[in-house]
Amino acid sequence: MSASPSGSSPEAVALCRLYIRSELERIGEQLDDPLTVFLIGGGAMAFHNLKTTTKDIDLIVASGDDIGQLQAVLLELGYDIIREPDEEYEALGAQRILENDDGCRNLVGQL
Repeated sequence: MSASPSGSSPEAVALCRLYIRSELERIGEQLDDPLTVFLIGGGAMAFHNLKTTTKDIDLIVASGDDIGQLQAVLLELGYDIIREPDEEYEALGAQRILENDDGCRNLVGQL
C-alpha cells in the first residue's frame, strides 16, 4: 500500500490522512453488511486539516455486535489483538486494541 507508514516502529508510527483513508476503504470493502463507524480523535482531526498525523485510528460503533463485526474484519485484514485496554484507554472508551504489521493501531469502542 503506497500510503503505508512501513519501516516505523509501532511506538513511533505516524499515520497520515491518506493512510487512514486507505484503511477505512479496506475495512468497508470487507464488510458483508453495512456498519456505521465514527472516526474520532486525531484521525478525525487529520480529515479536518487540524492535525497532519496521528498515532492511531479511533473508531466508535453503536453496539457490541458492531464491535464484533468490526473486529472480525480487522482480523481478516491482518490486524492482531495486541492487548486489552488498560485504565488509560478504558477511560477513553476503548474496548479493543488491534494493530497491523505497519504499526497501525486501531482503538475500537462503543457509543
